[in-house]
This record gives sequence, C-alpha cells and structure tokens, in this order.
Amino acid sequence: DLSLGRTPAHLDAAKGALIHTATPTIDACKRLGKLVLDRDPAWTWSYVQVLLQQHRFAHAKRVLSNAPATVKLGFNKAVAIEIIDRPTVWLKRNEKKLNRVPARLKVIAALRLAPKNETEAATIASSMSKLNPQTKTLLWSQIGLNAALNRNDKAVDYFRRATSGLPQAKHCVGLENILQWQLRAALMQKNWQELLTCLNRAPSSLTKSPCWIFWKGYALIQTRKIAQGKTVLRSIVKNTDF
Repeated sequence: DLSLGRTPAHLDAAKGALIHTATPTIDACKRLGKLVLDRDPAWTWSYVQVLLQQHRFAHAKRVLSNAPATVKLGFNKAVAIEIIDRPTVWLKRNEKKLNRVPARLKVIAALRLAPKNETEAATIASSMSKLNPQTKTLLWSQIGLNAALNRNDKAVDYFRRATSGLPQAKHCVGLENILQWQLRAALMQKNWQELLTCLNRAPSSLTKSPCWIFWKGYALIQTRKIAQGKTVLRSIVKNTDF
C-alpha cells in the first residue's frame, strides 16, 4: 500500500520514505519515486530538491527531463540541467546578474554547489531575499553542513540563517546529521552561547547523549552559569561510555 500510494496518507508516507531513506540509490527508491510522481506530478520540484540534497544529480536530471509539460516548474529545464552538470561555469557566467535569474534555478545552483564550494553556494543563497521559510531552512542548512565539514569559520553564521525552525525541518535530508554538525560547528569555534542555544532547540534524541550533556555542562560553566553547569555534569559523572 505504501508503494502504491492509494490514499493521501500512503502518498505522504511514501514521500517521507524518499526524503529520509538511508539508501536512496537502491532500485526500490527509484521505483517508489516514479510511483509517487505518477500519482502526484506536482511533487516534481520537491523531489528534485530531495535528490540534490542526496547528491543524486544524474537522477535529478532524469526527473526534470521526464517532467510532463503540465507540471509548471517555473524555469527552463535545459538551463536547470546545465546548472547540475556545470554549476561553477554557470555561476561565473551569471554571478553579476543573479537578480534576474529565476529563484528556483538559484536554489538548484546553491544545492548543487554546496558540496563543492559552500562559499559560492552562500553567494547564491544571499541573492534571494524573499525565500519562503522552508526553502530558506533547506538551503542554509545544506550550506552550513558543508561549511562545518570543511571547518569553515562561517558555518555557525550559515546555520543561523537556516532559522530556529531547523530542528523541525522534516523536508531536510539527513536532518539529525545536520543538527549534529550544527552543534559541532559551534563547538569548534568555542561559541558557548551558540552551542547552548542550539542544544536547547535540538531534539531529545541528540540532547540525551552523554557527549552533548557533557558539552552542555561545560558550555554553561564557560558562560558563567557555574552552578547549572555542575549540576548537568553531575548527571553523567558515573557514565564512562563517551
């Protein structure tokens, strides 16, 4: 029933499976993606964003190429495929006229560039002042993630731009991993207040970890909340698993 998407609930569950799967390249995911788009062609744009986050660039191009004419994407498919193929070349040609580029093409470019060059991706994302909250969170979380992986000092700022709604962003691929790296980015910069802010927003699946309990206690002490910090640290004093 899930794969067939016979009801709206089944269809939503299938979409969720495509976003959160740990094995996006297997044939079953490809078949499920096709079934979902057959039943809901309007999901094409959302699915392309999912595929770009998963670095499945060839499949994203196929989905765009096969999108029926009835699906209003809001951009030229050939240009979108060119961006996926040669994002750096495209950016060099269009950097001075980004304000005239359709927003969705810029989203494609930013998501495509984020794993290669988060600074260039940030340049594109910064040119979009009227992003809806969902797209803004998606873009800046990907840019922040890659900046943190590359030990870029701007990672904390990039994650901040993803907004406080990041922990609830179910449309982001690999959300828990993104949140882990948001915490690590603050930790690497010894930005104790930012670390506390992020920990307070993070889901309990992360904050209950002895590792992050330790760093929360340490961060509290570093921000002169010594009594609170010691209380937090005492809660894991007998834990030797981290």
